[in-house]
Amino acid sequence: MSEETPKQERVEKVGDLTVYIEGEEAKDKTDEKENVKKKDVMITFHDLGMNHKTCFEKFLMHEDIKSIKDRFVIYHLDAPGQETGAENLSNDYQYPTINELADMVGKVLDHFALDDVVCFGVGSGANILCHLALASKWKERILGLILVEPCGATSSFKEWGEAKVKKWQLNAKGFTEGTANYLKWHHFERKTGKPNIELMENFCDEMKKNINPHNLAAFLNSYMHRPNILNEAKQSVKDKSVSTTAYIMVVTGEHSPHKEQSEQFFRVLSPVDRKKYSILKPDCGTSVLEEKPDTMAEGLLLFIQGLGLVPTLRTRSMSRTSSFGSTGRTASMSDD
Repeated sequence: MSEETPKQERVEKVGDLTVYIEGEEAKDKTDEKENVKKKDVMITFHDLGMNHKTCFEKFLMHEDIKSIKDRFVIYHLDAPGQETGAENLSNDYQYPTINELADMVGKVLDHFALDDVVCFGVGSGANILCHLALASKWKERILGLILVEPCGATSSFKEWGEAKVKKWQLNAKGFTEGTANYLKWHHFERKTGKPNIELMENFCDEMKKNINPHNLAAFLNSYMHRPNILNEAKQSVKDKSVSTTAYIMVVTGEHSPHKEQSEQFFRVLSPVDRKKYSILKPDCGTSVLEEKPDTMAEGLLLFIQGLGLVPTLRTRSMSRTSSFGSTGRTASMSDD
């Protein structure tokens, strides 16, 4: 990973969402002689127990990603109350449902007049952005959708029951060993092999430092009552409305317990237009961004290039293969 210091973000509130804008927004010039192309746009949405900083910052500082960032304005969205250092949400605050959160993202598109957007979501954030792209009035404005470990089905009775207990503990006691273990399971569980202990401990440290447990309990409750994305996808296919939605890349770890659901989601969509849907399965558990950043970076670049964006950028491994044979290596992603 690069040790580069992240650039200063501009912060705005759009309804109950906090928006962190990274990158300079290219403005249209009034002088007709100056033809300035606006930068491409990416929106991110984080997973449970995280916010944009803890979910995406390290990955987006990866040396294979830096040049992509230079070509985009990135709008990072933090769910209500999940910002670093957030105060307790009021007891009478009605936390938004997953569908309501998707609509709130749509209002961010309206607020900033964003079109042809690339959306990048992880876990619960993937669910939220998926609803935005499949079943909302904003879906025509989504160009591409990157879904990391989307959990397409509703929560099982066992998952719902355990989450209910953890919600109570988060509210009553804050972060305990039990709640920390539950969230580590959410992010790092593997069907085979052992999870990376260092990554798990780093996650817990970051979560306790940045996330308000009372507010996380409310977000967790909303996620546990999530609707079934697979049913929405099947309905979209049946209505043939899916043809107007985004190009989609599903990402799931080869050893992830959510792999079957992710593959099922992909299978539902791909028969409509196979060219629009792809799936990436790195050799890891659920923590794709942390465990396999190189693989994820290359998959992200190839997907974005498939949308017609940043056509000349290459990752180190791509440059090594095409320009340097089997032994060459470039310092970072660069123009070919």
